[in-house]
Amino acid sequence: MHRLNYAQKHLSIPTKNFIARIGLTNIGSIALFTKLGFGKEKVVEVFQEVTLRMGWVEGAEDGGMGEGERVERLRQERWGDVG
Repeated sequence: MHRLNYAQKHLSIPTKNFIARIGLTNIGSIALFTKLGFGKEKVVEVFQEVTLRMGWVEGAEDGGMGEGERVERLRQERWGDVG
């Protein structure tokens, strides 16, 4: 998390630019990134990977929400089937 904070504060990189592409079978990494605030943006079946984006909330019109709403949604959400 320190590197994400550094990139955001010192390099002025918006958090929406932080993405992770993880293999669908790598449940541990998917769970870790979800706990860090990443949300499932898309699944690419041909490559068997999921794309996670910082602050993304699946089902929101543009994927983004206010911080409070995003945190509350993440609390309520359970990471079910990735696909």
